[in-house]
Amino acid sequence: MEVFGDHNKIIKEFAENILAKDLAIESGFQSDEDMAETARLKVDLWRVEKRLESIWIQKSRLKWNVEGDKNTKFFHIMASSYYRNNHISSFLWMELWEAGVKFDIDGLDFDQITELQAASLIKPFQAPEGPDGFNFYFNHRALPMMKDVIVDFFAKFHKFSTLTKGIISSVMVLVPKMARSSNIKDLSPY
Repeated sequence: MEVFGDHNKIIKEFAENILAKDLAIESGFQSDEDMAETARLKVDLWRVEKRLESIWIQKSRLKWNVEGDKNTKFFHIMASSYYRNNHISSFLWMELWEAGVKFDIDGLDFDQITELQAASLIKPFQAPEGPDGFNFYFNHRALPMMKDVIVDFFAKFHKFSTLTKGIISSVMVLVPKMARSSNIKDLSPY
């Protein structure tokens, strides 16, 4: 506490600052310097959280060394329960039950990429490459209007290694299966 300060308070302050910066990013009122500051804040938050985790690990070891393990029975019951729930002892394959499942990837041969391919994965995005996979109609009609936004999106991702929160947002719409639906069972996600 004397050396590093109150970790919980520091974590809360970092989280509030990051939230404020993320909201500014979402509303489009943030410069590249602000995005760099946000990325730095996230790194600092991660460091403080890892330091706090390390402190708790040290405290737990100290307590175990001083007092011994008082939860042996509880620990073994929980560990056995997790093992029973998560263990795959057999599975059904082509209408036959296979027992004694053993997962081993030692004999698998994975393809590796060349040095040139690895270097191409981290080079900055360039506008002439264009978006792959879009149909002709999109490229003809929408790309001229969206080109600058798309290029800026990929450039910021490459520079700051972060995506805006909205990129992973989705909307679920419940569509009625029948007229005048009032029960959740009568609605279908679309």
